[in-house]
Amino acid sequence: MKQPSWLLLSLALNAVLVLGLGWVWRPRIVPATNGGVTFVTPVVTAPAEARPSVTDHAAADLRLTPFATEAVDWTRFSTGDWPRFRDELVACGCPRPTVRHILVPLVNRHFSQRLQAAAAEVSARFWEVFCPPARERKEVWEKQFEALDSERRATLEQLFQGNWTESTDPPAPLPDTRLNFLPPALADQVLAAERNEDALIDEARNTQTEPQLQEELIRQARAAFEAELTRLLSPEELAEWRARNSSRADWAKSMEGVELSPGELAEIARLKDTDRRRVNPPATSAEDKEAAIKKLLGPERFAEFERAQDGTYQQWLSLSRRTGLGESELNTLWQKQKDVQAQAKQLVGDPALSAADRTAELTALRAQHEELIRESLAPNPGAFEAWQRQQTQWLKETFSLPVANPVQDWLKQP
Repeated sequence: MKQPSWLLLSLALNAVLVLGLGWVWRPRIVPATNGGVTFVTPVVTAPAEARPSVTDHAAADLRLTPFATEAVDWTRFSTGDWPRFRDELVACGCPRPTVRHILVPLVNRHFSQRLQAAAAEVSARFWEVFCPPARERKEVWEKQFEALDSERRATLEQLFQGNWTESTDPPAPLPDTRLNFLPPALADQVLAAERNEDALIDEARNTQTEPQLQEELIRQARAAFEAELTRLLSPEELAEWRARNSSRADWAKSMEGVELSPGELAEIARLKDTDRRRVNPPATSAEDKEAAIKKLLGPERFAEFERAQDGTYQQWLSLSRRTGLGESELNTLWQKQKDVQAQAKQLVGDPALSAADRTAELTALRAQHEELIRESLAPNPGAFEAWQRQQTQWLKETFSLPVANPVQDWLKQP
């Protein structure tokens, strides 16, 4: 036989061999008995003693091969019987890395549904959760969310002894309560616009160019976002969106010490309108905003509102909850602390006194104030010590002369 004939025969036999190997190693589809769901999973070809763990399977030599899905009760994941479901998967030949890839998303989805259900009440009542009695209820909700997430993590730890990663199909986020007043499709469009603005701003900040150009690119991104909001939302919806963003950014969560209705809180947020991302903020002055809020609340409640925004007052409120201090005593001591702070400030800036004299006066004023607080809190055991710990930084800054800074002094020179 001629040489070309031998060559053709050899090529034909090699082709048959390749086709045969491909047939043997093909991915096989196993008919499922669980409502038509078919699973084709990777199996490790390394020896059993060298097979990878849950964490190092990505570097292994994997190929697709089926396992006996008919031995698994696929409805079990809906009952929360995770360990038994895991053991059934392993028993029918499913590799442990694949078990993790199946179960982690299912566990996360299960707890996401429970979180969504628990958050439904909060999501539907945006302004109410900042006002009593819902404010106290909000703390219960937050603890409930934390407990559910802790339960989810504990479940995954029990199933995989720490060999799982949070990046695998993480739980769905809680509802964005800022947007629950909008139809879902419109809320999604607003969220997409926010994400686009964030991406453009990040891109501008990462651009290797002059700071002035970076600021201009950021301004353009914010202007485009404002234009998109104006296009998507009605004036009333836009005002509500701004109010909700303002409240989260600045002050609504610290409104303890004043009784505001949900409607009043929403109206104050609209009046404040402190969305820092706005390119063209409203021209209303701070004095005009203050006058409008005072008109809304009346003089007495406006004074309570102003006091509630004071950080020192919020610290006194926290102390009163822990020690049983009454409201009248709380307000009196807070006012005395404000008065002594004004006295100390006057002493620090008194040019008629030397530095040594000012230090001596401040030391005496501090001792006098601490004794007054000690006597006032005497009926409440532990209250004075708690106040001292709480006000450590305030005491240091209020009753000490400012430390000289030659560099700063030089920079201030004309």
